Amino acid sequence: MRFQEDTVLKWMSLVRKHPDALEAFWPSQVQSKTWLCEVMGEYLAQEGSSGWYEPQSCIIFGSWYGVLADMLEIPKTICVDIDPKYLEWCNTPDLNWKAKDFHLSNKHYPTEQCSLDDYVYSEDLPNPDVVINTICEHITQAQYDKWYDNIPEGTYVIIQGNNDFSHKDHIRANNSLEEFLNNNHAIHTIYQGQLEYEGPWDHKNDRPTYFTRYMAITKKGKYVGEDIGNIK
Repeated sequence: MRFQEDTVLKWMSLVRKHPDALEAFWPSQVQSKTWLCEVMGEYLAQEGSSGWYEPQSCIIFGSWYGVLADMLEIPKTICVDIDPKYLEWCNTPDLNWKAKDFHLSNKHYPTEQCSLDDYVYSEDLPNPDVVINTICEHITQAQYDKWYDNIPEGTYVIIQGNNDFSHKDHIRANNSLEEFLNNNHAIHTIYQGQLEYEGPWDHKNDRPTYFTRYMAITKKGKYVGEDIGNIK
């Protein structure tokens, strides 16, 4: 995956203004986002009357500083996060992106500050093509269930999680891909996979640590044996 110069410059400005944003560019973070972008491009391309096309609207839950939104470049994207600091950046007009037209005439991502399970699908984007949740390990099962139940029927759902139980904020990690799929209601998957990544250095034993990230694409309300549409 290659990035435009204006995107790289935007990220440099982000890190200068918010040094903690550097965490979004750890190798494991970039790897997981790139994996999502590539898989989405392969599996959610659909054939319409005018040829192949990809999702045109998206809601990213747990958007952080919007780096994944920058990488996906979906024309109408809403970033949802509980921390207003992240959303302030996502909502900042991007004067470098003159060729893009995000959400009406604004060069930024519209945002919603709330816990993902409290998000209300409004008339602004009542039926997004796809919703993305890459923070599955950070929320309780009750929160996830409520979030999933709120998703409009027929929406594509992309989820990521991992088996890193050592992180203090990981309250719902999973031991295997199968467990991840079951706990996250990915009953019928268009895609499922796992990817090993390197975690923090184990200073006590002087060696690297390795974990596994899980990902699945499913469609809300569609189960085994049902038609899930024309998927590439």
